[in-house]
Amino acid sequence: RESILKRLSMGADAPVHAVTYTRVAPSYTHIKMERLTLSQLIKFTEDIFAYTTSYKISLPVSTLISDRVRDQLIAHHRGMTVTKFHALSVEDILSYLLKEVCPESPLIFYKTLAQYVKIELPPSYKPTPLDFKLFYNALLVYKDKFIRVYEMLSEDNDVNTPPCNNKEGGLIRLFLEGIPFQYGSKKFQAMSSTSSQKYDDIYSFTRDFMVAVEEDFERSKQATVMSHHFSGT
Repeated sequence: RESILKRLSMGADAPVHAVTYTRVAPSYTHIKMERLTLSQLIKFTEDIFAYTTSYKISLPVSTLISDRVRDQLIAHHRGMTVTKFHALSVEDILSYLLKEVCPESPLIFYKTLAQYVKIELPPSYKPTPLDFKLFYNALLVYKDKFIRVYEMLSEDNDVNTPPCNNKEGGLIRLFLEGIPFQYGSKKFQAMSSTSSQKYDDIYSFTRDFMVAVEEDFERSKQATVMSHHFSGT
């Protein structure tokens, strides 16, 4: 699987299409790495990716990093200078940033992933077979963000990456416990009752899990159609 840093940097370093703006390129003043924290790095990389994929133009990423963060990186790497820093590729810049904030133990990795990845639903929402679409869409977003943050934390950090299992401290357990209404654990229990599949990585697990969720979504759509066959509904 291609490195997440490589994927994130491809658009920023070498846009897919050359786009010529006759006036002014879309503003990117909102893209800034102000502090050397994981939350800032996650937002920074996602903003870069969103901009470069939307407008197909490159960004001067090194200039979007505050002087304070830049100086911290330079201080931590012997031989690095301001000139050398601005000559770095986007992939190298992101790699340097990530090394500064990556977790240094499986427990910190687990807690960090739990902190930054949460499913977003309206406070009053209660899922039902007839109102499952909102929950389904939130699960899709949750899964994608879980994978993105996991990839950042695990980049060149295998020794501190938690195991992919449903035991305490495992990635599968964390993913399932992040889903409200006990839907995750009950869905996985249903999956386990029909298969003894063991997962070597989080990708194969989330793929199978979302296939099972998709089946529930299809049942929900059928139930919604059927509900219109009755008066007063």
